[in-house]
Amino acid sequence: MGQLVQVATTTVSSAVSDVQMLGIDTDDVYMLTGTNITIATNTAYLQTRVIKAGTTQSANSYKVASINMRANTSFQNYSNSGTPRTEMYWSGAQPISNDVSGETNACLMYLYNFNSSSEYSYVIANDLTIESGATALNGNNGVFAYAVAEAHNGISISGYATTITGGTFCLYKVV
Repeated sequence: MGQLVQVATTTVSSAVSDVQMLGIDTDDVYMLTGTNITIATNTAYLQTRVIKAGTTQSANSYKVASINMRANTSFQNYSNSGTPRTEMYWSGAQPISNDVSGETNACLMYLYNFNSSSEYSYVIANDLTIESGATALNGNNGVFAYAVAEAHNGISISGYATTITGGTFCLYKVV
């Protein structure tokens, strides 16, 4: 991979229901980072969706597969096909944490084919959570695809039964 060119950045400092990272307008690979992410409701989820022409896509066309790696219990595989969203943790079985006793969340995603109207958009994702006063580290590696051949100009991270109360999100083009 080459250099990173920053496309967009958003810092959340008060509760929002949705963070939209827009600006995908070439066939390059894009990278999204999220750091110090906190939510209002403990054990709730963040959902990730693609954006087409400024509108978040919620059709039952998301396909996801991942492995959830927890420091305090056994690993867990997850897959789902035909869902209206993907979740951080991608496993769907492990919710993220709110900012209690130093709990925090982060993600790193690579976005492929988003500008193509003839291919599925897909994302390789890694996310992690430090929870319970930093005694449990949870990591997740996975991939999801939006199985509709259409161009997407961004990605949305939103609360599922929660709001996002903090975090910095950056979208980069990899050139």
